[in-house]
Amino acid sequence: MGIPREGFGFSNNPKILVGAPSFKKAAIALTQTQLAIQIQLKYF
Repeated sequence: MGIPREGFGFSNNPKILVGAPSFKKAAIALTQTQLAIQIQLKYF
């Protein structure tokens, strides 16, 4: 049916409606002091 059983997520944690978010919504700017980002996994 196209619904994943495993969790998935995108950087910047954009809202997921239908399909993947645009690059602009998921893009993040990394700085030299930033060592990690948090991504919330979604399950349907």
